[in-house]
Amino acid sequence: MVGNHSLLGVTEAQYQFLTQQYPSVEKFHAKLAKKHADLTTTPKKLIHTHVLGTPLIEVLCVKIVNNEGSAGAFQVYGTIVLIDGEGAAFNLYDRREADAETVTVGGSLTLVMPEGRAMCASGRIYLQIQLNDATQRAVFANGLHSWDYNSKDDYDVVQTKKFGSAVMECITYRHADIATIDITLVRGTSRMDDNGFGGRIANGGTVEEADVYGEVIAHCCRNYSITLFKRTENESVRLRLGSTIELLRHVVVVPSCSSLVVVPNLRYLDTKENIVSKIVMFDAIHDSFGLGVERDVDGENGHICVKVDWSHAYMQPQLKRKLKDTTMSDSEVRKRAHLASPEQDVADLNGNRGPHALPVPELEELSPEYDDDAMVEVFSVTIGSAFDEEPFENVHGTIKFRNYELVEEFIFNKGLENGTRVLSNQHLELMTPKRRLFGSDVHFEVDLEDGDGRVISHGDVFWTEVTTQEPIDWYGKHLCSIVRGNIGYAALHYMLITNGVLATVRVCIKRGGRNNHTITPPPSNNVRGSIFAEYSECQYATWYDKEHYRHRLFQSEEEVDMTMPCSGLFEVALKKSAVMVPRTSALIIDLDLTLEGTGSPSSFRGRLTFNIEMDRGRELSIKGSCGNATAEVSVLWSQVFREISTPKHGDRVPFDLDSALERSRDQFFAFSLYDDDSDSDTWCSQYLGSPVTMQVLSEGI
Repeated sequence: MVGNHSLLGVTEAQYQFLTQQYPSVEKFHAKLAKKHADLTTTPKKLIHTHVLGTPLIEVLCVKIVNNEGSAGAFQVYGTIVLIDGEGAAFNLYDRREADAETVTVGGSLTLVMPEGRAMCASGRIYLQIQLNDATQRAVFANGLHSWDYNSKDDYDVVQTKKFGSAVMECITYRHADIATIDITLVRGTSRMDDNGFGGRIANGGTVEEADVYGEVIAHCCRNYSITLFKRTENESVRLRLGSTIELLRHVVVVPSCSSLVVVPNLRYLDTKENIVSKIVMFDAIHDSFGLGVERDVDGENGHICVKVDWSHAYMQPQLKRKLKDTTMSDSEVRKRAHLASPEQDVADLNGNRGPHALPVPELEELSPEYDDDAMVEVFSVTIGSAFDEEPFENVHGTIKFRNYELVEEFIFNKGLENGTRVLSNQHLELMTPKRRLFGSDVHFEVDLEDGDGRVISHGDVFWTEVTTQEPIDWYGKHLCSIVRGNIGYAALHYMLITNGVLATVRVCIKRGGRNNHTITPPPSNNVRGSIFAEYSECQYATWYDKEHYRHRLFQSEEEVDMTMPCSGLFEVALKKSAVMVPRTSALIIDLDLTLEGTGSPSSFRGRLTFNIEMDRGRELSIKGSCGNATAEVSVLWSQVFREISTPKHGDRVPFDLDSALERSRDQFFAFSLYDDDSDSDTWCSQYLGSPVTMQVLSEGI
């Protein structure tokens, strides 16, 4: 069994004291040790019950245009292939000449989409298009086209891209989820026979079949529509009762701030009677996310079932690969281990094994152990609306973080009297937490309103660590959780980091004279511009990533006074100076500052890379554009330890050891200490991923 005290995070003496005062502690420890043994052999996984929004592309339509302005029709065949930023190929259109479709000028092609997949808006997008007119034996759209997402104008608006006589309309949602739709013909008529069977006789068919035609349209916000099913009378399809209708596409990209509306309009071929013509609504926020949601729809002469499975882009094949730990070469592993822990002579920086080198683990063993040093780093929070782009007035409320230790920290906290004006899809001004945010069991609580009391965002974000045989690694990834309200939503951009290292950043401006040891102050102490921090192992290929997933250390379009900690040295007052960095990454400081002076302004622009060097500091500099002023950036690396302490001697509240232990017991063990007869581990399993460290300060223990 594991040591009596190690799992509880107390010393041996403290453990003996606890077991004497509270006998249930010993039983609780036995259950804890059993769970710990299971966890050491079973991989762990973070599960969530909230919506994760990611930038996704939706191709709305491909229309035929006539450059000469004349009317007519095309007999279209050919291919349209789109390759998204993750390298996944999507065959949107694939027809042979014998299967050419008739499309009038101004009409749209019948597009298809692979089942269970959506297109990711990251990096560079490639579109290979070749469309032919069988009537004229001519190619009217051909070529390889590409674009990337480096502008904020690429999001949430319809983009039109012209290729010869074809025009593609697409939209990129900045926060979107995936809806997989299935429609089943349950009953052929609303009139039941004696056996309870409601089948009907179709043309040349049996009581279990029916010939069906019509269309099924899906709508999202702003009246954008997607055709899921479209058949004319001449193209009717025979369906067996209880079978799933073959749709043109089963996948629809839905903005996280919107509902999905499915409008079926189906008819029987023989009688032209309506089977069903109704509106069916689904919502990722209110439905059971990650589970299938079914809506039974009774029509005039039939009954169908519409099922929607909600999922997020992280579950797609092309992104599942990215959720696994990135494998590194042996030399890179040893190099980083040496930088993070220089006291261990693992190997030299060239990868040659030294005399005291430790065995190099196999690549499959490189997965980090997600235990009590999991940390949460919040980059930004934006608020937006699906209805309009009007600013939110007098935004107030709270965003709180809470972990399993009941540590609570405010990320945003404003009352009605000091609310702020926020533009749609702009960042909230966040608070710097007093303590680092620890815990694999994560809980964000969001409650935001505008000045009129309307709810912008209200809800919770949960991450819970459980055991599983097939873990998906959510750590070290860009995550975005959507919390909806009545008039808008909040998007939380954050990362879960294991075994992180704390980097403390300092930026100063100074001028060097002829003597290198002489420092003269800059001509002015006013500075403007921006300073961002990012991780070397993360991709910042799009405007969205750069805008929402970097640390905003300093940003001001107006001049800001610098402080003067010592003679001749001016320090930039950073909004945020300490950031957590994954051990597998380096820290990159992106500097863009302008120093105003009596003469020409001096600019400091560049990117500086700092590798992890535990308990050491490093200083790098960027020379200004005018004069001999330099911007010096220093980073000090240190380990972060969780601290949970009871009141100390000398505090205003008199210290009482019994009371301190009682509070600690109630806070951490109450859910199971008195569970003498029950074997339920429902709550216990959530807490094992991050053992509590309890510090009791008293003489004699």
